Amino acid sequence: MDYGQGSSPYLQTPTSTGRLNSINARVDFQLIPALRLFARYANTPSATHGLSTSGPFTQELSGRNRVYLVGADGVVSSRIANELRLQYSSVVFVAVNRPIQVGGGAKVDLQGLEGLPSTGGESVIHISLPTTSHIYQVNFGSQQFQSNATDALTWTHGRHLFKFGADYRQTTAYYNNEKISRSPYVAYGYTSASAILLNTASFTAQNQLRVDPTSKNLGIFAQDEWRMLPRLSLSLGLRWDLNPPPSVSGTQAYTYTGDINNPSTLAISSQPGGAIYKTTYSNFAPRFGMALTIHNQPGHELVLRTGAGLFYDLIAINGFFGSGTGLGTAATSTGKTAFPLQASQILVPVTAPKAPYTLQFYPLNDIVPPSAIQWNVSVEQALGSKQTVTMGYVGSVARNLVRYQQY
Repeated sequence: MDYGQGSSPYLQTPTSTGRLNSINARVDFQLIPALRLFARYANTPSATHGLSTSGPFTQELSGRNRVYLVGADGVVSSRIANELRLQYSSVVFVAVNRPIQVGGGAKVDLQGLEGLPSTGGESVIHISLPTTSHIYQVNFGSQQFQSNATDALTWTHGRHLFKFGADYRQTTAYYNNEKISRSPYVAYGYTSASAILLNTASFTAQNQLRVDPTSKNLGIFAQDEWRMLPRLSLSLGLRWDLNPPPSVSGTQAYTYTGDINNPSTLAISSQPGGAIYKTTYSNFAPRFGMALTIHNQPGHELVLRTGAGLFYDLIAINGFFGSGTGLGTAATSTGKTAFPLQASQILVPVTAPKAPYTLQFYPLNDIVPPSAIQWNVSVEQALGSKQTVTMGYVGSVARNLVRYQQY
């Protein structure tokens, strides 16, 4: 079979293996009748290995997820109780791809031909004739560490069950960190048989620096479970979320000034390290719920439940970091040349940005957290003592969703 442009199919049946292990431990200690302490530990390493389905190379993925948790449950009085949780977790991910010999073809050491060590970075050849095949040589990964603290105080007063609490989360990710750096990233592209025979590849070369974004999130809430009448219960709540922009260590990201819709007004901040976007302080989210027993005869109970609430989400921009096309972390060159590039052409120093500027995958200065208004209603009818029928409706409308817009 001839696919055209000099390409023909090669069929193989790749196999892969995987493993997943998990170790868990827990300790519980009743210090005094009114205070219980506990600790949890979990360690979950995983790995997969196999041949790629898109080209002559192996794929190895390995990861490890560790979680440490300590907590305390205390009873202050017959009406007041408190729950405290402190958690720390770490996640490491590493990808290693290596070219191999398949179908009689010779194995190629891409990074060796480029004069680069094979201990880090990513080099890839894309061949599209018109089906696409790849040759990857990869050794990179990422690390993420997260600390989380939550506390909730419960107070029973008459027909009210009040709950007050706060939760704080801090996440730091490490991209392009030493031995698991994606840098340098080099990609070659061939789109015709003549380009292969003449060795005229289009290329992209990026020298990416280490960048360590840290995200911090704070939430404070209050709620009241109110038994207003024997047949009527209300659930009232209010939550406030504070989600400032990530702070960055390592290579500092530059911010921009001006109106993105008016390119002539754009400029780069004179110094790196400023806030990537403005912090929003008005993220108040009310919630409401109601349960009404319309008919309470045993075996024929009829209950109406309804609720509504406003919910805020995080501004997810972690994908903007570490890719070499995001927040000011890479020197990039593109063009056409013969394969392979040499190390002197790839390892270009990353310098301060100069006009004309290129902003790729950058958040607006006035971006706000996405949110959603959700509501529901259900009716539950008992049919005797052994079965019930429930009919419900759920609705939702989203606002300020994160979207990508090309200029």
